[in-house]
Amino acid sequence: MADIHINCPYCGEQLTATPPTRRGDDIDCPACNRSFPIPRKSYAKPIAMSVVFVALISIVVSTYLPSDTETEEAGAAEPSTIDAPEAVTPEVNEPENQAPAEVEAPKQEPIDLVKIGMSESDVLSIMKRPKAEFGRGNSSYWTYDTWEVTFTDGKVSEKIRRRVP
Repeated sequence: MADIHINCPYCGEQLTATPPTRRGDDIDCPACNRSFPIPRKSYAKPIAMSVVFVALISIVVSTYLPSDTETEEAGAAEPSTIDAPEAVTPEVNEPENQAPAEVEAPKQEPIDLVKIGMSESDVLSIMKRPKAEFGRGNSSYWTYDTWEVTFTDGKVSEKIRRRVP
């Protein structure tokens, strides 16, 4: 086993642990006399690098693979239709000039105009005065009937529809 080089998390002293000391064992720092565990080896970096590598490969491959949305090139030969048999299309009786059925547009409520990121004054101009206001610190909550609008740092962070009891 090789030596383990670490820094003390308390005083920053550079230490070297030699075998039989292993990762996860507690050691004492000679500089500050505090005990701490030797950090275990992290496998997060190789896994993250593998995920990024696979993502880059998939982007490159998807760029060069043909897709169904590509148009044919201008110089591509079109198949000849001279020798092809004529296709028979069945006749469909279409109704004559029927007026389309009138569809009622859904009524837009003022809460539909409130969007994430709007300021409190914008919401106040749309929704008028809230039924109740509460909050602490950088978060506040305004209630309107079944709706609750949440503000974080003066901007709308979410709007929630509460169940009517």
